[in-house]
Amino acid sequence: MLAGNSAHVIGPMLASLVGQRRPADEVVIHDGGSTDETLSIIRSFDSLLPLTVVKSPSQRSVGASRAMAIDASTGDLIAIADHDDVFLPDHLAVLEQHLTGPGTVVTPHALLWTPGERVVSMSDEWNVSLPPPSRQLEALAGSNVITGMSMYTRSDYERFGPYRDESFVEDWDLWIRMALGGVRFVRPHVATLLYRWGHANVSSDRPAVQAADSRLIARHESALRAALGDTAYDRAQHDRATRATWNQTVSLLRDGDDQGARRVARNAWRSGDKRLLAATCLPPQLLRRMLRLPPSQ
Repeated sequence: MLAGNSAHVIGPMLASLVGQRRPADEVVIHDGGSTDETLSIIRSFDSLLPLTVVKSPSQRSVGASRAMAIDASTGDLIAIADHDDVFLPDHLAVLEQHLTGPGTVVTPHALLWTPGERVVSMSDEWNVSLPPPSRQLEALAGSNVITGMSMYTRSDYERFGPYRDESFVEDWDLWIRMALGGVRFVRPHVATLLYRWGHANVSSDRPAVQAADSRLIARHESALRAALGDTAYDRAQHDRATRATWNQTVSLLRDGDDQGARRVARNAWRSGDKRLLAATCLPPQLLRRMLRLPPSQ
């Protein structure tokens, strides 16, 4: 787990680790120079969790911090946790049950959680369903369909890792390397993760995420084209561009910029995406209700 001025969110995650049916053998937390009560909250769990805290004097990239935490761990299985999420009691047990050994990553069935507002299926909300193994590499060439809070063997991490010194796409980068090496991904049907949304998530910084996405795809383009062939690779990139346009449309709607949202959708309606066509034709207030977004002011 990573922490950094996390006092406002880390307590529920630590408490959810205490409540696991299959207790964690060790809980390794990298702290990036917290100046609030984060470390005090972590230390309040000393008698309840097998804690190891690795400290850096300041914030580092997510990838570098993740690698430092893993380097300080000793177990044969690695399970990633985010400081602001919550594991349901069966999370570790279910992931371990589905992890058949090296060559498999188990990614949780997650619920998108906006505290005090709603809980919905992440797969339904963000259209990140996991395809069968034969199509997983193509899916990963277009988007990160794997939840970061996954479980995998140390042997696979040592073979395909470590996390690169970067943020936003450090997980996706590792998944692509694993998939190119033949690793398959499994998602249990039962939900075990509450993925917190709405308190300034890293993944909500959309312009920075899109720039990191582009760098990542450029890095892996040659290997992905060789593995998939040009047709499948180009199809994945078309899907990626369409998804980015839809995300921009929704973001503008959320911000109340109805004209901007319609303009972005209209410019891409030839993509064939039904959502973008709907955003072009439907009244913004109706579209906002369909997406369960607050009405414009």
